Amino acid sequence: MFVSLVKIKKYLIYLLLLLFFNCFFINTVEAGNLATPTVYQVPNTGDNLIKYPRGITFNNDGTKMFVSGAGGTEQGIRQFDLSVGFDLSSTITPRSKVGKNEGDVLNSKVNFPYSLRFNSDGTKMFFLAGVSTTLREFTLTTAFDILTLTDPVDLILTTPNSSAGNSSGFAFNSDGTKLFVADSSNNQIDVYSLSVGFDLDSTISYQSSQSLDISAESEAPRSVIFSRDGTTMFVLQSNQVDEYVLTTGY
Repeated sequence: MFVSLVKIKKYLIYLLLLLFFNCFFINTVEAGNLATPTVYQVPNTGDNLIKYPRGITFNNDGTKMFVSGAGGTEQGIRQFDLSVGFDLSSTITPRSKVGKNEGDVLNSKVNFPYSLRFNSDGTKMFFLAGVSTTLREFTLTTAFDILTLTDPVDLILTTPNSSAGNSSGFAFNSDGTKLFVADSSNNQIDVYSLSVGFDLDSTISYQSSQSLDISAESEAPRSVIFSRDGTTMFVLQSNQVDEYVLTTGY
C-alpha cells in the first residue's frame, strides 16, 4: 500500500542513479556528495561510441557497466570494465558491443534499447524496445556476457493489459515474479505477476488492484526502481524524482 509521497527537487536528479546502487548493494551516500557527482563521459564518437544513452546497469560486483544507446545506426549495448566496482573514478575500459547495425555481434532485435536490466544471476537481459509496449528478454549463455545472447522473447504489454500505454522504464522485484512498468501514456505504474520469475514466456497477468495511478503527482513517468527491500519506490519523471513509501515490500 502506498502511503506517502515526497517531492524531490530537480537538482537532485542524480539521486536516481545513486539509489539504483542501493537497491542491490548496501552503501551509504552523504547528501553533500550529490552536488558534485563523479562523471564518466560515455564515448559518443570513435570506435567505442554509444549514442544517446537510454539505460544503465551493472553486474553484481560493479566491475562491469552496461550502457544502452538509441542513436540511429549506432544504437546498441556496450560493456565497460571498471577496475574498482561501482567507482566511476577508477579506470574504465570500453569492451564488447552488441547492436543492430554495428558491434562485435549484430542482432536485429537489439533496437532502441531503453531501461536495461538483468536478472539476479546475469543469465537474462531485458530492455524496452524504444518508448513502446514491447519488453524484450534475452537469455545469455554466459552470465553478464552480452555477446552470448540468444534469440529473444517479447512481451507485448497490451496482451495481459489491454489499456497499457507506452513506457521507457520498468523494474522487477527481487525474485522476478513481479514486474513494474512506468506507463507514461496513462500516468500510472502498472503491475504484472509472472508465474516463473524473470521469464517473459511464463504466464503473465496484469494486477489492476496493485497498480498505482500517479497522475495527481507525476506526469509521464519515465522510469521506476525500488530500494533493496522493496519498501521504497522511486519514479523518474521529466524534471524530478518522486519517492513513494510502501508499508509492504513490492
